[in-house]
Amino acid sequence: MVVDNSFHQARLYDEKWMPRGLPHEVNERESVFENLDAKDKLFLDLGAGTLRFSLAAIQEGAKQVIAVEMLRKSLEWGIVKAHNIGVEKKVNVILADVRFLPLRDNTFDVVVAIELFEHIQANVRLFIQEVHRVLKKSGIAAIDTWNAIPNRLMGLLGMTRKEREYRQGGFYYCYYYPWEFTRVIRSANFSHVKVLGANSTYFFPRLGKITFDKLLRKFRPLNQVTGQFLLAILLK
Repeated sequence: MVVDNSFHQARLYDEKWMPRGLPHEVNERESVFENLDAKDKLFLDLGAGTLRFSLAAIQEGAKQVIAVEMLRKSLEWGIVKAHNIGVEKKVNVILADVRFLPLRDNTFDVVVAIELFEHIQANVRLFIQEVHRVLKKSGIAAIDTWNAIPNRLMGLLGMTRKEREYRQGGFYYCYYYPWEFTRVIRSANFSHVKVLGANSTYFFPRLGKITFDKLLRKFRPLNQVTGQFLLAILLK
């Protein structure tokens, strides 16, 4: 998966949106850190891109972050960002395929894969097994992906798997229904699996500091329908 202008795209995206954050990314971050504690933890960020979630983990108190990404230019821009805010010593980057991690078993307190799952075209179960392998026995993982249901309701996607798969800008995309996502996640031997919906503001506007997203997080069957993302919280 190679995109020649990935550095340019990554920089433009960050400069346009990251100073204030896209609404879905704000809610995505809130949803993840509501369900795990990064403070003083060894943190693994898979599909780290330009390190936006790696840097968020440092802001949340992570002791050290390992960021794994396949696109060299994205990592290069992420390193520039880390240097600009003075946290480059807290981030180590690895250029690697997330399905074949050059990392030891039972190493990380926290593993996250944010907006990555939908880009894995083949051997997605191998990726899930790698998450399980490198996570400590007492560790916690968070994996999210785009939810097919709200996009289907908005008339953007068809019902069949083929209609939910496409390529754009050199990247592969696949939208998953909650039951499909859950089935793949459960293919690894996690002791606990919880699948939530996140960012219901895809349908509903913000109301000051209170969002429908926060309210709907409490009602799992409903938020799995309305959430723009599906978020799996996993315990080893």
